[in-house]
Amino acid sequence: ELFERVNAFAAELEAEMQRRAPETSIVTEALNLTVPALADDNNAEVLDLCRELLGEQPSGAVAYATEAGQFQRVGLPTVICGPGSIRQAHQPDEYIEIEQLAAGTRFMQALGRRLSQ
Repeated sequence: ELFERVNAFAAELEAEMQRRAPETSIVTEALNLTVPALADDNNAEVLDLCRELLGEQPSGAVAYATEAGQFQRVGLPTVICGPGSIRQAHQPDEYIEIEQLAAGTRFMQALGRRLSQ
């Protein structure tokens, strides 16, 4: 719905612009076609492993783009994980505590040990 509203506004603006300069145009492109979302498909085993190593439930879905969906699209079980809290990430005063970095290091080491077995 939002994309349709943007396109409708762009069409109105384009018509106004073309009255002044006929060669003018506005082109919109859905970027999510080139950056596929990470779906909750075929990754149950990886999620279970992360839950086990973290000792907690992963935080769930968030709205931002990564290359994770591209990895998943070619058949790689994929999750996104990292230290800190998603509530603090991508904010004007974003920060991460030293202990959160240490916990992230411990998680990655445990993951490496498990995957090398």
